[in-house]
Amino acid sequence: MARQLQEEEKSSGPRAPAPAPREQYPQQPGGLAPLRTDMRVPTQLLGLLLLWFTGARCDIQMTQSPAFLTASLGDSVTITCRASEGIYNALAWYQQKPGNPPKLLIYSAKSLADGVPSRFSGSGSSTQYSLKIGDLQPEDIATYYCQQGWSTPPTVIQAMT
Repeated sequence: MARQLQEEEKSSGPRAPAPAPREQYPQQPGGLAPLRTDMRVPTQLLGLLLLWFTGARCDIQMTQSPAFLTASLGDSVTITCRASEGIYNALAWYQQKPGNPPKLLIYSAKSLADGVPSRFSGSGSSTQYSLKIGDLQPEDIATYYCQQGWSTPPTVIQAMT
């Protein structure tokens, strides 16, 4: 029988190498080997999901009016902002004076930011929003911006000086 095996080996040519032995892990209490996980697949899946979610929304267009406004001290003025789709009150109003960064006035469409005088107020819902400035003061001379924060990227439009 041994001779027959030797003859078969000669006739069939060289054999493929034997598979490498399985990696050995030290046994843990209870006789369980540690679990090895390959995080590449979940990470790739997460990346695809993030791309899908961020790509699900398009840029929202903001239209502010009037584009330019002249008023007198003590007047009450209203600036409106329209979104191309519903932004669910994710709207902020900013005031910017020359040489300074924009200052937050209103957030969540209606909430007054800290330190902002009560003569400023915000209102609206869905796609239509407004900023009202009552009893106009000299320090209110500035450029005003509305910004939606519902979708990425946030969009803002310069319109009101």
